[in-house]
Amino acid sequence: MEDTFKKITELSSIQSENLTKFKDVVEYEICLLHIEEHIDAAILLFKNGFLDQATFLIITVLEEISKAEICIYRGFGGQNKFVKRTKDGLFNHKSKHLAIANDITFKYLKTKKLYGKDLIDGILKNLKKGYYISIRENSLYFKNIDGECIVSDKNITKDSTKILLLICLEIFEDRLFGFSDQTDIITDRVLSKYNDIQ
Repeated sequence: MEDTFKKITELSSIQSENLTKFKDVVEYEICLLHIEEHIDAAILLFKNGFLDQATFLIITVLEEISKAEICIYRGFGGQNKFVKRTKDGLFNHKSKHLAIANDITFKYLKTKKLYGKDLIDGILKNLKKGYYISIRENSLYFKNIDGECIVSDKNITKDSTKILLLICLEIFEDRLFGFSDQTDIITDRVLSKYNDIQ
């Protein structure tokens, strides 16, 4: 299994035409507000029983958090190597999932205390393996296999969606907090939604 920190370092040392560094904190705030809107939509979908669609958005949010964090790091290193979009791992689901699957972050999740080490460690392991790529696709897109239409992933349940959503809220705050008073307001506001889901 690939190492998360190696992947973050690799992704941080390059840039592509659509994913460079943030030019200032205002641009970073815009990014955080964009991700928060997705989180709010996922919460509404979850609360109204649209579990497949909520799961799709939650996994997408995890990917967006990964992109935002890497774009921050892309601003630290001076001149990053410029690559084409096809060579930028931030346009690859597996790379984004690996970058978000940080052992240290997962070790201290409040959700881990609520739902148990084994369950949360399993989610971390599955993120690293790329398991959630297929969950994401199966949550929104239908398949037609041997004439049978398959429209949902049987592994998506109310509990699995809820736990992933709680983890997502914690990761958003943990990974994107600390750049300005305004961005901290946004990350704190997102984390405050945790108790509404629980």
